[in-house]
Amino acid sequence: MLIDLLNSENSTVRQWAAEALADLEIQRAVPGLQRAYEAFRQRGEAPDDSEGVALRGALSDLDARDDVVPPRAAAQGFGVVG
Repeated sequence: MLIDLLNSENSTVRQWAAEALADLEIQRAVPGLQRAYEAFRQRGEAPDDSEGVALRGALSDLDARDDVVPPRAAAQGFGVVG
């Protein structure tokens, strides 16, 4: 199952699974995405790593994460930063 791929040893597989789950709008994937994102953070990966971007994006797309716009960017009229 696609949700199970969030537990893969391969970061590219986890990234693609997150993107696919968001594209398919699979709400039941939210807990798995949240666990995968927490594991990503615990590994100390760089926030702009493609896996982290995909996980945050999927959570945002599924309305399971508050979008964050840094104050300075918001003041300049920039949109949401994933």
